[in-house]
Amino acid sequence: MEESLISVVIPTYKRPPPMVKRALESVINQSYKNIEIIVVDDSPADFAERGAVEATIKSLNDRRVSYIKHEQNMGGCAARNTGIEASRGKFIAFLDDDDEWLPEKLHKQMAKMTGPSIGIVYCGYKIFDATTQTTRLIPGQNLVGSVFDDLILSNFIGSTSFVLVRRECFEECGLFDTAMRSSQDHDMWLRISLKYQVNFVDEPLVIYYAHDGERISTNPESKLQGIQAINKKYEDYLNTHRKAKSVRLMMLTPFYLLLGDRRKTIAIYWQSVKLAPFAVKRNLAYLKYIAKFFFSVKH
Repeated sequence: MEESLISVVIPTYKRPPPMVKRALESVINQSYKNIEIIVVDDSPADFAERGAVEATIKSLNDRRVSYIKHEQNMGGCAARNTGIEASRGKFIAFLDDDDEWLPEKLHKQMAKMTGPSIGIVYCGYKIFDATTQTTRLIPGQNLVGSVFDDLILSNFIGSTSFVLVRRECFEECGLFDTAMRSSQDHDMWLRISLKYQVNFVDEPLVIYYAHDGERISTNPESKLQGIQAINKKYEDYLNTHRKAKSVRLMMLTPFYLLLGDRRKTIAIYWQSVKLAPFAVKRNLAYLKYIAKFFFSVKH
């Protein structure tokens, strides 16, 4: 039986050539061979190493690899959309330019694409901490089937590097929303999960590289906007699901705190508590977090 074509989209932005090469080689070395690889360079035209990145890609001498340059920086989601639009595969996967796949990633995910109702197959992963130079396994939640009700509570599917997506999902549900400043992957998985089932490979197939800048205090305004955008898109659903609305509101509080809006933090906190007063453990945990933050700032 002939293998279906998988298109692998790798957006890259101002990365050193060795890092891009590492990501690319992890795709080239997949046990699943019927692939095309589309590198979309979203670096600005004045990025000093842009030519070196292109030369590195060409030096791999693999005809399955194509290279597309944006004329100006448009953002990671726009780069993914460019790759989707240029792709030919029945299935589409994504790899961030600083991550890498283990060799069986695509093969094992394809085995879980068991029928046309499956739109996404996600997988487990390991995190490599750039600060401590250590790797740790992140256990998966193993949520499968119709997952929207769980997915609205948290993005357990995770990064774009972890998924294999049926092409028709993008044709049916649209592309990544470039108007959002964060949570674009979560938004995309939510849209797909409304129409398709989800499956899971319960083993780590990706090495996800965590960098120093990846923490809650980084770009709180963008993260707040992403949560708010999802809340707005699913406002009708949230208005009829008190627990989900409570969770989505509580997500906002750390970012209002970081932006210095204490009044808004407290108002949103109590609004969330009123919707789910019996979520005592969660409500107390957030209250302690808020109190600790207030105390630390005061002193």
